[in-house]
Amino acid sequence: EAYLSQMPENVMEVPVYVVEKLGSETLLYIDINGNDITAKVNPRSQARPGETVKIVIDTNKLYVFDKDTEKTILM
Repeated sequence: EAYLSQMPENVMEVPVYVVEKLGSETLLYIDINGNDITAKVNPRSQARPGETVKIVIDTNKLYVFDKDTEKTILM
């Protein structure tokens, strides 16, 4: 919740398709404007598939890869 007030311009509401709990982290598979995105979130996240959640994009921790070449585009 702290990020929601610190970076209001980066807040989005997005649908969650898959939740993958990995112990030390949880991955949310979401859709942003037709793009499939994987978000690493707090392992205590209560997000569930089919829900819409608010997320904050921290551009200081954003990594973008080319899905075909798997090369880093932006880091």
